[in-house]
Amino acid sequence: MKKSNLNGPLIRTSVFENCVFRFRKIQLFSFVLIFIFSKAVSGAEETALDKSLAPTDESAFANVFKDMGVVQRRAMNKSGKFLITTYGGLDFSDGPYSMYSINTNVGYGISDFFEIYLNIVPMFVTNPRSIVGLIQGLKLDPAEYPTTCRAGVVCTATVSFIKPKMQFGGEILWAPAYGKDSIGSRSVIRSDTFFKLGVASVIYEESQKGLSFNASVGKTYFLDEWVGFRIAASALLKQTYYSVDPTVLPTKAFRFYGVVEAGIILYL
Repeated sequence: MKKSNLNGPLIRTSVFENCVFRFRKIQLFSFVLIFIFSKAVSGAEETALDKSLAPTDESAFANVFKDMGVVQRRAMNKSGKFLITTYGGLDFSDGPYSMYSINTNVGYGISDFFEIYLNIVPMFVTNPRSIVGLIQGLKLDPAEYPTTCRAGVVCTATVSFIKPKMQFGGEILWAPAYGKDSIGSRSVIRSDTFFKLGVASVIYEESQKGLSFNASVGKTYFLDEWVGFRIAASALLKQTYYSVDPTVLPTKAFRFYGVVEAGIILYL
């Protein structure tokens, strides 16, 4: 019992001294870290940036970038290349018939910005709109149309329309802008934006002819070094032939058409 009473204070004293020793080590380590940090801060203050070295508008460094612009690399060099494009056109108008055209253009790249084309439409596809069926269901009064309708005979209205057969003309294209378009978050495709003007002669059935003027805006997406996909929206002013009066032959008149075009272009 006496032994244990003598050893107890000694053990408690050694534990206390050990704790004090560890605390002093931690305290010394903290002082060292604070000293190093203070030196780093003082050294940073001593090496602060010299604001007098900042470039000004009059400095040679600023003049180098003053007139510099960012230019996107072109997808291809179109100058001097033969161009073949084929595309389909769908019209949006208030006419009695919708017209679908299959265009084949043969052209040449004058420069990277300008292209000229010979426009050929070998055939048109025409379909009557719903308004044709409504008009043809109307009954006519024989008193108003005595030469067309006989008394006592049911007479209905008709839509007279001379269909287009083919078209020949010329177009000039200007592509002032080019760049990239993103597809999702991982892919990009190079493209250009163009404006196009054209004039053509339209050959109709019954040996009739008319003129067609068009203005377009669209984009070309370059799929490869020699092929691209082209889409455009066009405004057409075209001479057409139709009449809703059965006593009057179809007359030629300029009418407005909105057309959407899409197709493939080859660079040869």
